[in-house]
Amino acid sequence: MRTPSVECQLTTLGVHFFQLTAAPVRDELAELRKSNSFAFFVDDNLVADRKYALELFAGMKGMDFKWLSHSPIDFAGDRELIKAAGQAGCVGMFVGFESLNQDSLAAMGKVTNRATSYLEDAQTFRDNGIGILGSFVLGYDGDTPAIFEQLLRFCEQARIEAAIFPLLTPYPGTAVRRRLEAEGRIISNDWRDYDMEHVNFKPVGMSINELQQGYDWLNNSFYSFTSMYRRLFKLHRSVQVFGPMNLGFRAALRRKSNAA
Repeated sequence: MRTPSVECQLTTLGVHFFQLTAAPVRDELAELRKSNSFAFFVDDNLVADRKYALELFAGMKGMDFKWLSHSPIDFAGDRELIKAAGQAGCVGMFVGFESLNQDSLAAMGKVTNRATSYLEDAQTFRDNGIGILGSFVLGYDGDTPAIFEQLLRFCEQARIEAAIFPLLTPYPGTAVRRRLEAEGRIISNDWRDYDMEHVNFKPVGMSINELQQGYDWLNNSFYSFTSMYRRLFKLHRSVQVFGPMNLGFRAALRRKSNAA
């Protein structure tokens, strides 16, 4: 597991991660707390090592930090651990929902994601004071033009505080790239199109234009003032982070639209 404070050594054999014990991490946080009240733990799964996470969260309790990190959606199933994170000051997690379609989740290898429990899981995060920055991939073979409206309504019903909606992007060297190449579905090898914002393959359930236009519509709709109100209008401690985040995403989308 890659913990908040690590040394990373690059060698010709790969990347080696050295995990520090929780004690020096807490000491570092205590020093940081003298000048900051917010922190972001750059760890793609902070709660993967349960024993370590519980020790870390116990040490952070009472520091009055407001912090964010990454976790899987099934973090909600460990009530003791998610409660400890909330009590330690966690106000937000980046969570990869990826899809509302269970077949698409299986194709991604997301064996722990259960779309049928997403609403309940999101509520568990909120009940512990933790907001969600969700991620949903667009363009899998199970997606149709209906997916964009479905995702917007789900996010509003679940009150997902913020979200990103990357387009499926077949990067070189990946399994999805090899499959789409074998099926003759790659339409662009221009690296400028590989930014998760441009369609560079032929979808199955919709046209290329429908996928691109749906992506644009979903982003603009999600960050409309109407949707922001529906998702954020009830006071919650995470709003202090996700309110400005929504406004920042909205401003970025408007700049992009004006530059087009």
